[in-house]
Amino acid sequence: MESSKNQYGTIAMGSWDYKKAFDSPAKSILILAWIRAGIPKKFAEYIVGMNVGGKIIVKTDYAQSLLKKKGYKGLVNMGEEESKNHYFNRHKNEYEEFKKYFAAVMGCGQGDNPSSLNWKAFIDILNRAIQLKTGIKPFYIRDIYGRLWKVKPIVFADDVRNQTVDGEDLQKEGDIICALCFIF
Repeated sequence: MESSKNQYGTIAMGSWDYKKAFDSPAKSILILAWIRAGIPKKFAEYIVGMNVGGKIIVKTDYAQSLLKKKGYKGLVNMGEEESKNHYFNRHKNEYEEFKKYFAAVMGCGQGDNPSSLNWKAFIDILNRAIQLKTGIKPFYIRDIYGRLWKVKPIVFADDVRNQTVDGEDLQKEGDIICALCFIF
C-alpha cells in the first residue's frame, strides 16, 4: 500500500457490509444468478429450493444432545417430553427458545450446505458489475519483485473491501454496490 500511495499520492478505501445479506435476495433472483453462471434452470431451482419447507434449528448444546439421544424427531418435538419434568417446568423460560425452529422464507439459508454457494452465485453479479465499471481509473499495487497487479474488490461473504485512486472513483464503486442493494 505504501508504494501505491507513493505512486498515486492518494488511496481511497471503502468497506461495505450488507445488512441481513443472506435474507435479502429473493429466491427468483438466486435462481437467475445460477442460470447466469451457466447452471441449467431445473438444477438452479433445486439448489435454491433445498431448504424450502425445512426446519432450521439453532445448534446449541441442548439441541445437539437431543439429536444424539432421539434423532431428528427429538429435535422437531423439542420440549414435549421435558415439559413433564419438574425441573424443566421451573426453568421453562430458559428452555423455551430451544423448543422452536424457524424456516427460511427469503434469501439463502445460513449454515446449510448450499447457502454459501447461493450467496456466491448472487454476489458474483456485483463482482462482475464492478469489474465492468467504466470511467474508473485502475488501481495497481506493486509486489516485492516490482510487478504491478491490478487490485480488485475483496468480497468475503457479505463484506466488500475496495480501494481506488481517489474518492471520486470510490464513490462510483459505492454507487454500483448501492444499486445492487437497491435492486435486490
